[in-house]
Amino acid sequence: MYKNIKYFKGLNALRFIAAYLVVIHHAEQIRLKNELFNLKEYSFFRNGGIAVSFFFVLSGFLISYLLLKELKQTNTIKIKAFYIRRTLRIWPLYFLLVLIGTVLVPVFLDIINHPYKPKIWPNILVKGY
Repeated sequence: MYKNIKYFKGLNALRFIAAYLVVIHHAEQIRLKNELFNLKEYSFFRNGGIAVSFFFVLSGFLISYLLLKELKQTNTIKIKAFYIRRTLRIWPLYFLLVLIGTVLVPVFLDIINHPYKPKIWPNILVKGY
């Protein structure tokens, strides 16, 4: 019955909601830290931790499903091949986000003259600090 399922369409919306809650939680945290107007006192903007937990539960379900599906089809589980597939799927987006966060955001903030001092790589990415 389930052996032909490649992905669960209904879970995409749940993954989006969880990711969105994490993003708005971080956005409000950053605004609060920088003493900007924020909505942190409203409970909707404090659900980042719950969303991360839900995302991990969802990931555990999907990984277990894929491993059990492989076991049923091949009578074995090739853990190394599984993790190589996962890595090749996740790493491009990961490195894109690292590039955006460590290079493009500081450069953009410098262009708009927003005071920003990186804590990890001072004097490397943002000129003038």
